[in-house]
Amino acid sequence: MITKHDKEIVDTIKKYIDQQAMVSEIEVDWEKIHWIETLDRLANNLRIAPISFRFCSPEDITDSYYTAECSACGWWGSSKLLDGGGAIADTGDYFDCTCPVCGNADIDEKYDESKT
Repeated sequence: MITKHDKEIVDTIKKYIDQQAMVSEIEVDWEKIHWIETLDRLANNLRIAPISFRFCSPEDITDSYYTAECSACGWWGSSKLLDGGGAIADTGDYFDCTCPVCGNADIDEKYDESKT
């Protein structure tokens, strides 16, 4: 089980890497930036793991969520776990929702075939 202390250690590791990412005032070590992004994805995947691969709860459905499924990596769970979906400035349009595991924007609704 991931604890609060584990999350603090990950944050400390990210800070340590971040300090090394600036090679000089104008030069960035992009590999270290990618390391930080990977740690962020890992931490997010660990955060959602216990509540993934479950159909949407009745409470989520009441709040207009649905069971989403990623066609790229196979992840599925409540659409409230999807990334993106925010408003694009004042255009009235919204960013696509993306898979919280792989970032794919091709998200479909998953149906519980045992209830049909």
